Amino acid sequence: MNADKRVRITIYMSLGFIALGVVFLIYGIAKYGVFTKYGVFSTPLALGFGYGIMGVAMLIGSLARYLLNKKSPESKRRFEIAVNDERNIMLENRAKGLAFITYIACASIVFIYFCLKDMPREAEIMSYNICGIVLLYFLYNIILHKKH
Repeated sequence: MNADKRVRITIYMSLGFIALGVVFLIYGIAKYGVFTKYGVFSTPLALGFGYGIMGVAMLIGSLARYLLNKKSPESKRRFEIAVNDERNIMLENRAKGLAFITYIACASIVFIYFCLKDMPREAEIMSYNICGIVLLYFLYNIILHKKH
């Protein structure tokens, strides 16, 4: 993959996370106000802050990489070699796989906790989350195998 394309994709993703954060913030403030009756942030507001901060951090890193690539052709060449190196690609895919397994394990533990605490609505949401992520994984796997 071209280094400029990879940086552009990351910039677009970060802008998407910022937009998602803004949507959650607006929804949380409109529905619950800034604080709930218990004096804490509402869940949508907390999600909005989380997505917004994550998006801003990604954007800062991506813009720094973009400016460094524009300023120094040598740095851009090293970045392209690192992005296209087979070993780095293999390690990146392995890290994604381990992150997927870790997420599914943590979400399953939370699902079991909700079931034991007699919280059926939360348990149902977690079960949909787990099933949706696994379904997306298999769909992407099928699409990529047909593509390559």
